[in-house]
Amino acid sequence: MDIMNILKDRLKEEQWTRSTIENYSIKDLTLLDELLKQIKENGKKKEAHDFCYEFVKDSPKSLIGLYVLGCLSYELDDFTHAEALIQVVDFFKENKKWAICERILLKIHKEYEKPDVYTLKLLLYIYDNYIPKKDEEKKDLLSELVRQDVENGDSAKRLADYLSLSENTEDTKIANKYYRSALRRYAKNKNYSMVEQLWKKISATIDDPNFFLNISEILAESNLDLAVNLLTNLLEVLEKQDELEEAIFVSKKILALDEFNLKIRQKLLDLYRFKYASNPQLEECLKGAGFFDNDTKLENAVKKFEKEILFTEGSYVHHRSW
Repeated sequence: MDIMNILKDRLKEEQWTRSTIENYSIKDLTLLDELLKQIKENGKKKEAHDFCYEFVKDSPKSLIGLYVLGCLSYELDDFTHAEALIQVVDFFKENKKWAICERILLKIHKEYEKPDVYTLKLLLYIYDNYIPKKDEEKKDLLSELVRQDVENGDSAKRLADYLSLSENTEDTKIANKYYRSALRRYAKNKNYSMVEQLWKKISATIDDPNFFLNISEILAESNLDLAVNLLTNLLEVLEKQDELEEAIFVSKKILALDEFNLKIRQKLLDLYRFKYASNPQLEECLKGAGFFDNDTKLENAVKKFEKEILFTEGSYVHHRSW
């Protein structure tokens, strides 16, 4: 029998028997996939697609019509009508047919390679709540979701949490990359509680202070106090790691945002005193630069000090004319 006649008979049978969604099983879906295979093998994709499109106009809840239309729309790159397959998923979701939902969503994800954010999130929801022991599948879905949903920090953080549990050193490195991605997304979305939580989690293992400085600049545009507080946390970590130059740099960044922060102002003086402890002109240079003069702008005092401390006795300067 001609495959188009078989398709039409299946649609009529669905109407006559009034097949309900409650009776559907994986076996029924397998039969539909076999029908699709025959349609493709007989070169009837476009004809079957167009027929089902007209059919569902009058029968908008036809599972067979929507399923065939949706699948063939993906086959034909007709993404306007590919939504029909998501309608089928939604019908099964309402009736808690999770195994069938999973199979259709995986078809979109794996076979057609056209998953969208909704598809990925729904698959994750199913695995989280109804189909256990799918950890590797979750990682795959999260990785794709991070790539597609570029403003969502939760997906990046969750993937990082998964990877951080691995004993593989390479996974740990990749986890750090996703934590950073999550932190940047949270900062841009002004999710301040997650920014603070994640910053303190990953700043303890700093290998690039400039990343955190960049995040602080994003924060400073909308929440100056939080930016200052987190940079102060970064400064404490750098001091514990004996990163003197970086600590001085971060102190100056904090004071650029909060010039009258007396605690950090004193911290900068302490760091300078530690760095130039062997220089007999240190205190004179600090005084001459205006650090103890309330009328001197801090930025100017820093510039003058860092310039003049290099010209004290024991330092060397090369000049072309000498």
